[in-house]
Amino acid sequence: WFNLSRTICFFSGSRSEYNLLKNLYLKFRVSKKFNTKLIISGSHLSNKFGKTISLIKKDKIYPNYQIKINESFNSETDITNAIGKLLDKSQKILKKINPEVVFLLGDRYETFTIALACLILKIPIAHIHGGEVTVGSFDDNLRHSITKLSHLHFVANKNFKKRVIQLGENPKNVINVGGLGV
Repeated sequence: WFNLSRTICFFSGSRSEYNLLKNLYLKFRVSKKFNTKLIISGSHLSNKFGKTISLIKKDKIYPNYQIKINESFNSETDITNAIGKLLDKSQKILKKINPEVVFLLGDRYETFTIALACLILKIPIAHIHGGEVTVGSFDDNLRHSITKLSHLHFVANKNFKKRVIQLGENPKNVINVGGLGV
């Protein structure tokens, strides 16, 4: 229901999700059918969390856009300030590149913020690893919110597919692809 022959975008905010997204991103990037963009933020650009952009560059991947947010994540205020900054900067970038779809993975607040920007800009979202549960975690709220903001859902197993459908998503748009880590 959308034409994947134009610009597509990937977002990564942490090493863990980058490692899962990397091979998918590379598959799209090598295809002549796609103008593939990568936006990074979060711990990739944080000295405190290892500045993992070096791992991305080691893979010969050079992000098209980098959004530096706070170095300090010691309070709710730090996180809400980072969300505000990321929302402001990401919406400007997304308007500029005008992607056909944005691929998001997981459950972090940086990913949620990109999903919110996409919702406001009416850019379809393909969410990977929705429907999962981390018991007692703040991340569940973000993951399920990203699911509700998304249009296509690529889940890791039948239980996660069932959960995404229970959240009210169209079963035709929920595809069990298995885990990207495998």
